[in-house]
Amino acid sequence: MLISLAFRNLARYRTRTVMTVAAIVISVCISIVVDAFIRGLIETSKYNLISYESSEVIIFPEAAFEKRHEYPTDILIPADEKEGILSALDGEGIPAAPRFKTPAEGVSYNEEDGFEASLSFVLVGVDDGRDRDVYSVADTLESGRWLVDGDEGVVVGNIIADKL
Repeated sequence: MLISLAFRNLARYRTRTVMTVAAIVISVCISIVVDAFIRGLIETSKYNLISYESSEVIIFPEAAFEKRHEYPTDILIPADEKEGILSALDGEGIPAAPRFKTPAEGVSYNEEDGFEASLSFVLVGVDDGRDRDVYSVADTLESGRWLVDGDEGVVVGNIIADKL
């Protein structure tokens, strides 16, 4: 009896029923789209972080771990230990690329306008022979070229290049 009463109520107030069903369908569709968008952002962020910035694992000297976000330059892995770590990872077939990061500030001055500007950024020293095995930066340059084995040089990102 309750079910037949409910269906009669729905049939009697068709406009209200159609509006309610439409509102529910639209809200569920919007919810699905927003959820998919957010999940895509999260997955893309993870991919970009791993492929271009930090890889799967970062090895710090124990003393530098607490200050790792400051990129301490006074606490480094000694060269013989670094070579031992790289050899061990190579022996296991795990690609590894040492990187050295340090904060920097670029300052420019325009004498005509008396305008001074500064830009903070992070300098990243890479091992050009190993970096391509771990990171995708060399394959995604918009213009210019990446370092070739044995080259010494500087690769500058678009934002800094535009500022310079």
